[in-house]
Amino acid sequence: MARTTRDLDLHGCRAVVMGLGRFGGGVAAARFLSRAGASVLVTDRQDASALAESVEELRRWPVRFRLGEHRREDFAGADLVVASPAVPPAGNPFLETAAEHGARVTTEIALGLERLPSRRTMAVTGTVGKSTVAAMIAHGMTRLGDAPAHLVGNIGASLLAALDGIDPEDWVVVELSSFMLEWLADHPFSPQVAVMTPFHPHHLERHGTVEAYRAAKARLFRGQRAGDRAVFAAEAAERFPTEAGVERREVSEPASASLAVAGEHNRRNAALAAEAAAAALGIERSEAEAALRSFRGLAHRLEGVGRFAGVSYVNDAKATTPEAAERALEALAPGPLRAILGGAERGQQLGRLARAAAKRCRGIYTVGETGDRIADAAEAAGERAGAVVRRCGTVEAAVRAAAADATEGETVILTPGCASSDQFPNYEHRGAAFVDAVRRIAGGGDAT
Repeated sequence: MARTTRDLDLHGCRAVVMGLGRFGGGVAAARFLSRAGASVLVTDRQDASALAESVEELRRWPVRFRLGEHRREDFAGADLVVASPAVPPAGNPFLETAAEHGARVTTEIALGLERLPSRRTMAVTGTVGKSTVAAMIAHGMTRLGDAPAHLVGNIGASLLAALDGIDPEDWVVVELSSFMLEWLADHPFSPQVAVMTPFHPHHLERHGTVEAYRAAKARLFRGQRAGDRAVFAAEAAERFPTEAGVERREVSEPASASLAVAGEHNRRNAALAAEAAAAALGIERSEAEAALRSFRGLAHRLEGVGRFAGVSYVNDAKATTPEAAERALEALAPGPLRAILGGAERGQQLGRLARAAAKRCRGIYTVGETGDRIADAAEAAGERAGAVVRRCGTVEAAVRAAAADATEGETVILTPGCASSDQFPNYEHRGAAFVDAVRRIAGGGDAT
């Protein structure tokens, strides 16, 4: 079995946390290592002002900072490097320097997985819906099981930070991105239940090819053992082999239970979550579906902002792929819609989304680097049936234009279909900007 950081005595260890970031993983790693007695250096290419919140969270901890740059000598002198999953595991000169000098190189999620007190783990990946499916699983497991379910990983909660509150009989639901899984290639992680949501080409700027992206996702199933279970959205199943003796389950039909969250896509998410919970607990899927009726959804995912002057506003900032945005438009159909689309340019195919929006929406308001591409495709779509197309550039300008155009009974939705990195640090900031703009621009009166 491959050695892990469990084999490394952390007391007195010279540890480098590469990538402090703003999502909590770097902060959690630095705190964990400090508590274990390591000498911790946090290094990030962003400067202190950009990382002010994260720096403040570590102010009372005995850590040193190297911000605004990385230095090879810091990595050459390290015993352990904990890298952000956003850093590719191959080809980085600083990580190569660390490895050449004998350091162990890992990530925050790997540190946490090595230290889980139990094997009662469920892991979720995929291209669309993985955060919602993971949250649904945790919600259902907590209501159905004999122990709480902890939700951690890519959804934003650090596993390292949660470890002290996890008992051996608790369930742990881990959402894993392709970046995290790429780093876990040689890690002996073995979830009892592994879940694959629908799969589409994504993150090609990192992985290079669809096959490389698929291979990263496939690592979720490599460590499973005979008797474990793998649950697939039916359209993804044939692309992902499993180990001998692993029980495969495919889900093709949406949940039949009535849900508090809207949309056909959420009924399909619920079906996957219910199948996973049923597999873990040995119950019928219908019983697990019933436990999901009280699930209220996640922030930035078809999140209602308010109703102003008879117009409803919906924040779906988490829709960072064209497929996710299409699902949002489907979820709100057949009501009259005005959609804000666009964001970072990553070479993604946007024609289908533009055509779907032109067909379903009364207005399309484009933003970001991909805004002109989406607007061009929407204007050229023969199905647009009179939909107005406005090139707005920014979220605030789009909200202003949509609020001016919208009439009572309509819905304005931010569902970008693209990443946020051209104008925002992350999708949460983009969603917050939308909510703030709606309240300032549309909310001149009281929300109803």
